[in-house]
Order: sequence, then structure tokens, then C-alpha cells
Amino acid sequence: RQRQMCIRDRLRSMDEFLEVLVRHWHNIKQAQSSPTSFAYVHYLWYYDDGVLKTKQWYDYNPKEPYRERTHKVYEGKDNTIILETNDAADTTWTATPHGWTAVSDPNWKHPKGYTVRTKATLDRSGVFATDDRGWDWNGKSLWGSEKGPFVFTQCNTK
Repeated sequence: RQRQMCIRDRLRSMDEFLEVLVRHWHNIKQAQSSPTSFAYVHYLWYYDDGVLKTKQWYDYNPKEPYRERTHKVYEGKDNTIILETNDAADTTWTATPHGWTAVSDPNWKHPKGYTVRTKATLDRSGVFATDDRGWDWNGKSLWGSEKGPFVFTQCNTK
């Protein structure tokens, strides 16, 4: 009976995680307060035929996403949630009192040899922050903000 409760609680946690994550996010407040450091971008998490997908685009160019990915979500060790991503480092999400935090595998290398580091937080209050950076084999920065994470809030426009 206790084992059933434990399994049910973990499934509830994953369902809650996805319920908070899967939506349209944007960083309008951040982009307006610091336009030279942060572009105004949108980050859409959605399901397409039962597959979890993401799409990211600049506000000025909604018809041309700069990144599209597919994801698998499953339970990891020690009550973690694993977000497996095509062509990117998987992230391990851990529950916190206010939501979840994530880090990528520090040993993961991009197929082109790049080093990739991702840190993220997802707050039940409706804030999603991600710091995704990549460097080439010489340590030259290829992407990501030197000014800190992108901070997204729920976007209610279509």
C-alpha cells in the first residue's frame, strides 16, 4: 500500500511538472528592462500527436523559429524527472518547495564536439528561467547570454 502511494505521488509530481511547463512562455519583461542584453523571445512547449515538442522564436519573426526540438520525459532516480532532448543535453529536474530545478549532464558533448551547460528553474507561480550555453573545443562562446538566464513568464497572447 505504501509503495502504491509512493508511485502515485511520483506520477502526480511528473503530471504537475508537465502541467506547469507545457505552455507559451515569453521574456517580455526582461527584454524591455534590458534590451541590449536580452532579445525578446518566445518559448512554446506543446504536444503534437502525443509528442512533447518545443519551438523558440524571436518576437519580430514568429514565422521562423530559430530552434525546434522533440523531448521525452520519464522518471529518473531519486524522484527526479528526466527531460531527454533530441540533439541537446538531457536535463535532470529535481523538485523544490516552489517548483523544480534542472541541470544538464556535465559530461555531455554535442555531436559537433561542443561543450553544453544548461541550468533551469520552473516555478509553480509561472516563471521559467533557463541558462543554456555552448562553447566550441577552444572555449569560445557559441550561444547563451553572458548576462544570466533568460527569464520567461506565461504569454497569454496567440
